[in-house]
Amino acid sequence: MLVGFVMWKLNLRIREDTAKYLLNLDVNSAHYDPKTRSMREDPLPDMDPNEKFYVGDNQNRISGEALEFKQLNIHAWEAFEKGHDVHMQAAPSQAELLYKNYKVNKEKLKSQVKETIMEKYGNAASEEQLPRELLLGQSEREVEYDHAGRIIKGQEQALPKSKYEEDVYINNHTSVWGSWWKDHQWGYKCCKQFIRNSYCTGAAGIEAAEAAADLMKANIAHCSYMSWWSLWFMEMEIFRVFNNNELSGKIPSTLGLLQTLEILYIEGNAFRPGVNPIGVHNVLEVSDT
Repeated sequence: MLVGFVMWKLNLRIREDTAKYLLNLDVNSAHYDPKTRSMREDPLPDMDPNEKFYVGDNQNRISGEALEFKQLNIHAWEAFEKGHDVHMQAAPSQAELLYKNYKVNKEKLKSQVKETIMEKYGNAASEEQLPRELLLGQSEREVEYDHAGRIIKGQEQALPKSKYEEDVYINNHTSVWGSWWKDHQWGYKCCKQFIRNSYCTGAAGIEAAEAAADLMKANIAHCSYMSWWSLWFMEMEIFRVFNNNELSGKIPSTLGLLQTLEILYIEGNAFRPGVNPIGVHNVLEVSDT
């Protein structure tokens, strides 16, 4: 009887206060459930928060101990999925104690990681700042630059060192790998070679490579010239044989390696673009007789 009286008393409201379902009479405003007397959404979302007395029942779900209770349930679910014997409804005290230990261990681990990072990299925020007189003070250092921006007088600034090896020459090279670029390939500038583990040959190697390239170009040009004359002679021989055997439709066995005269024309003219067969429109079968 006492429990029912307490619940009935909590559901009562002061008669001078406006009912929550009368704060906004728009039919599209926040929904009011008369059975549970709850209105989850804010009935006046555009009103100044400092002037509102009621902001919806959802406000109670994200404030106070409700949020902590929600985090406790989530932790119990995740721990149960990972194999721990935790149940929020069956053993709430055990679940709450486990959650407290989890938060303590998490803070210890967080502080330990922070200390490790500070020991390795330092903490500039905790270091004492230099006096303002030293920060804005003058020095005796004088540096002169030319028009290109190079230092011609004064102490030069030391360049920062990289973690990679610099100016390391191997295999008698006088330049590093990547100092030469040609035909989408990297190489050595001293000998113009593209093989990284090659031995440096110097200027003699460059001259030998250029001579070999010139010889290769000359050989290609000579082969192209001889191929053109060979194809021209083949075409003249075909026309001569075709004209001598036009009435019989047969050609001698010297051309019997190909099946048709059309194939011979196609293969012969494949190396000469723009050349078309002249005077031949019908395909003649090749015979050994």
